[in-house]
Amino acid sequence: MLTTDAPAETIAAAFSRAMGCSATPVTIVTTDGPAGRFGQTVSAMTKVSEAPPIAMICLHRRSPAVDAILRNGTFCVNVLADDQDAVADSFAGRPRAGAGRWDFDCAEWASSPQGGPRLVGALSALHCTVHRVTEIGSHRVFFGEVVDVARAQADPLVYLRRGYHRVAELDTAIGEPRSGPTSH
Repeated sequence: MLTTDAPAETIAAAFSRAMGCSATPVTIVTTDGPAGRFGQTVSAMTKVSEAPPIAMICLHRRSPAVDAILRNGTFCVNVLADDQDAVADSFAGRPRAGAGRWDFDCAEWASSPQGGPRLVGALSALHCTVHRVTEIGSHRVFFGEVVDVARAQADPLVYLRRGYHRVAELDTAIGEPRSGPTSH
């Protein structure tokens, strides 16, 4: 049975807590070009269309990466492998001791003619050109046409209940796995 915590907490707070129950891939969105090189950890990313291939990302409108992506016209969505949590922390503004915030020196990056640094060892990288941008609430929503894809063999880093998890850990984080839907 689903219950709400409102009115004890606001709908916005209840919404935030509810969304924390959704496992999402951990990504770092990067851009490089005339506006400079920027990157930010993002959990709001999804596929929108296969034909043409369109990916969507959401960034807080005050992020410096927003203006850089707009001016550069490109971005790369790096889907992190399960051993890249320190890189995710750095690009989320929470670097480990001795590392800088949003510091590209915390990992190895490959240059890309498509305009966004690709994280070496990432599970996948989607190089995109900006197709459309809209503002909704506190965020800018970018739709990018995917112009190149790189993939590697690894397990993903997942964000769930305000923390990083590895696929092998999910059984204990959310309970025993269940079989898929059944028809009656």
